[in-house]
Amino acid sequence: MLLGRGPQTVSRFTEALGSLASVCGLLLILMALQAAWSSAQSFLGQLALIVAGAYLGLWGFRSTKRLRRLIADRLGWSGRRRYRVKLTSEALVYMVILIVLFAGSMLGRSNMLRLVFCLLAGPFVLNGWVTVRILRRIEMCRSFPSRVMAGDTFNVDLSLTNNKRWFSSWMMEAQDRVRSESEELRVSVLFTRVPPRSERTGRYRLRLMNRGRFRFNEVRVSSRFPLGLMERAVVIDQPGELLVYPRLGQFLSHWEQKLFSTEEYVQTPASRRGAFDDEFHRLREYQPGDSTRSIHWRTSARANALMVRDFHQHRDRDLLIVLDLWEPSRSALAADPDLIERAVSLAATLCVRQCRQSLDSELWLGVHGRDPVRWNGNAGLDTIDAVLECLALAQPVASEFTGDLVQHWASLAPGNSRRIMVTTRTPNQVQSLLHAASAHGNDPGHREPFRVLTADAATVSGLMEWN
Repeated sequence: MLLGRGPQTVSRFTEALGSLASVCGLLLILMALQAAWSSAQSFLGQLALIVAGAYLGLWGFRSTKRLRRLIADRLGWSGRRRYRVKLTSEALVYMVILIVLFAGSMLGRSNMLRLVFCLLAGPFVLNGWVTVRILRRIEMCRSFPSRVMAGDTFNVDLSLTNNKRWFSSWMMEAQDRVRSESEELRVSVLFTRVPPRSERTGRYRLRLMNRGRFRFNEVRVSSRFPLGLMERAVVIDQPGELLVYPRLGQFLSHWEQKLFSTEEYVQTPASRRGAFDDEFHRLREYQPGDSTRSIHWRTSARANALMVRDFHQHRDRDLLIVLDLWEPSRSALAADPDLIERAVSLAATLCVRQCRQSLDSELWLGVHGRDPVRWNGNAGLDTIDAVLECLALAQPVASEFTGDLVQHWASLAPGNSRRIMVTTRTPNQVQSLLHAASAHGNDPGHREPFRVLTADAATVSGLMEWN
């Protein structure tokens, strides 16, 4: 009957049943104590009542979430945290010694052994009480940057707050974990002493070599102070995300000669904004070899020296970058495990270079991977984070990249835009792919062809060096 009424009805029934079991267990324990006081029942009957009452009370307490929440609020344990208790290996040996002493004192009826047993049991109980007091009313907070570059070292701060009024917290170890789809890292920070109503900050340095999204979940704070016989831990949930951008490089001085031939500058019409070249830059002194047509006579007369107008060429052309993240076979990845990451880093470096040096241009980015990405916007410093975020989450795909897809990516940008394709394929596969695209005949003649860059180590090392 209850199964058809939804989970809320079942939850309420469980809460009520747990409350009833807790009350019944308490009543059984009281009956056993009353029988022991009046000596109206045998010892075994009293023990059975106590065991049954304790079992019902514990089961009801575990089934009643509201009661546990109320007790946690009263004791200051509210929040998303879980407590753990573990006996150490030293504690197990210690308990064996206690059991031997207790058995010997009971069998031999030796008061001296009982005294030794009590003297050894006292520190064990005291250690458990101190560890419970140490981890009461503590709070943990984590701070870290939201975005970093792969290979960069950054700091993660763990702030531990002791909200107790009189009792200090000693020798606490905070264990932090950071996870991604491919790896998991664990770090420990030691807090020697946190005074009452005080805060202490521990720091560890982290260096992530893989791009992607990393997640922080919980922080485990544990203590064995003072004797190390019992370890008590509290797990505090502190969720957070960290985005690791792909690693960037720096292009060599001759990278434009490798990417773009000199015919491009001859065939492409330049927008002339100045009198003789593209854009006026400054006035400078005349140097041998300068054209006499660029002399500014009025300024020369005032300065009593020949001054010429200096122009720089305006080359802020639009750029289309297509990243072909084709996943090669396992044998190929075993021979070159950095192939995919090298391709992403090369595409990221091209995008960042365009955003920094060509502020008046448009940037198009297409990623052929597990989740295809299509992004475009004005090149500028404000768009670097958006582009790097797309590349940080890109994953390879084993599907083929056909000529139709080449035509699709080529149609995203205007015809006079530069087109660069970064791919993980071999040069032979790239040539057959481009031939298949040109065979369709859909690409207008005014569109510039793709400049293909393979992500093999020789090609990338000839274009740029890593920061």
